[in-house]
Order: sequence, then C-alpha cells, then structure tokens
Amino acid sequence: MKIRKVILALSLVMLAVFFGGCGDSKQNTTTKPESAMQKKSDMGKQQEGNLDEKIVKNLISIWGSKDIAMRQSICPVSKLPVAKLLTTRLINGEKLIERNIQEPFEYKDIKVSNVRQNGNFGIAHVSFVDGTLHMSEESGFIKIDGKWYMNLSTITSVSKMNLSGYDKRMLDIDANIGYGFDKEYLIVMDVRAKTDKLYSAGWVEPITAVLITDKGEYPLQNFGNFFAPDSPLKISSKEPVRIALPFKGATGTPKALRLKGFNELDSRGLPANGDVAQVMNISLN
Repeated sequence: MKIRKVILALSLVMLAVFFGGCGDSKQNTTTKPESAMQKKSDMGKQQEGNLDEKIVKNLISIWGSKDIAMRQSICPVSKLPVAKLLTTRLINGEKLIERNIQEPFEYKDIKVSNVRQNGNFGIAHVSFVDGTLHMSEESGFIKIDGKWYMNLSTITSVSKMNLSGYDKRMLDIDANIGYGFDKEYLIVMDVRAKTDKLYSAGWVEPITAVLITDKGEYPLQNFGNFFAPDSPLKISSKEPVRIALPFKGATGTPKALRLKGFNELDSRGLPANGDVAQVMNISLN
C-alpha cells in the first residue's frame, strides 16, 4: 500500500524528493459520476463493522488499484495521525502524503492475516505483489464515523514536542512524537541550520539516540515499518533534514533526548571536535 514510501521518506534528507511525481490523473476522468457515486456507496457498506479480513482486503484492494479517486476516498489525510506526525513547521506532511496517493501502482495476489483491533484503530499483516516486488508489511486502519479507512501507518496518536537545551540561534528544530498501535514511540525530528555553519547527524556511523522517560532510558530500536537512519545526514540552511527515531519498548513520559554524533563541521567539512562524537541533550516538555 505504498506505506513503505511514507516510512522510507522519514529518513531521507529531502522528503519532498521521495514523494515527487504523480500518477496518471486521467484515471479520474474515465468514470461516470453516477458509477463513481455507486462505487463509493457500496464501498461504504463494505467498511462497516468490526475490522476483519474481509474489510482489510477490500481496503487494500482499493488502495492498490489504479483508481486514484477511490484511493483518495479511503484515505482521509487530514484526519490521519501519521499526517500530523509528519507535519512540522519545516515540512508539510499532509501535502507529501497527498502527492504520494497520486502515484501509479497496482496490487495483486493480496493476502491478509493477523487482524487486530483496539477501539478505532486496527492493524493487519498484509502481503501482495506490486509489479515484480513481493511485499509484506503491517498495515494500519482507522475507524471514523463507523467506517474503516486506511491509516497509512500503525501510529494511533501524536503529540507536539517542545524542545529546549540546544542553541536556537544556530539550529531550527521541530519535532513530534507518535505512539504506535502496540505503544511504541516514534520521534520525527526536522532540523535545519540557521547560519552558514554545517552539521552532520552521524559521521562514519549513523547518529545514535537514547530516549529518557520517567521510567528509564531507551536506545533506538526499530519497530514495524519505522527505521532509524542507517547513514550520516548532512544538515545545512538550505533544506530541512528529517530524522526518524523509533523506540520500541519505551514506556513512561518522555523527558529528554540524548543524541550522540550530532557534529558541527568546520570549514573543511570535517567534525570540529575531530574524532570525538559530540553529544546533544535536548529537553522534551
């Protein structure tokens, strides 16, 4: 369901690059208004009730079709937690997701298993063939006004993070924290330099992080389809850099974030502190 595109984009330096490109908009013009209304009405009936394999397969079939209008109808972007998670002062996540919906793709041989529901959220294991690729992933679903829609992630709620403890004259940082279906934590942090200085999140190795809560300290640990950066990221004043920080198994109220390997670079583009990886401690309010 192209969820992998939303997820992979979390760790890219320029999220907009990944979401660039649109599908064939002609798909919308070949359907008569009457038949489109009937299709939406039938689809609505098939989305009601408790989440089960039939509802999941119906939604995945629509999402993995060439009908962009139908795809849009089962993806209420503005109401999705992941859209809020991906939206900061520096990057508009809703627009990125909406552009991604336009991409042409088609799923075949869809299989569904392990459907779980908790209130208005659900997840299921879904496998399918996309072109020549055999994909397998945890797909998320959200119930709105009695009907199920694509959630495009397993994130169920999001909180804005108020950051302090770093030099705000040098760096512009904005972040959100999302909570997964199984209570995992995912921090999405956008960073941009405010001067001509350059920075690097990681150097030879990718950046590492520890989330500190009132229950303990938790190092980076990937979960579901969310992954921490696997390579260094260069930070300048030109474009914001998005850093995804997943913390599987974390509990408690987030208090601070300790980043190791957030380096200021000198005029030669090398770490100003040499081989000593700098540590940035950010307070989370």
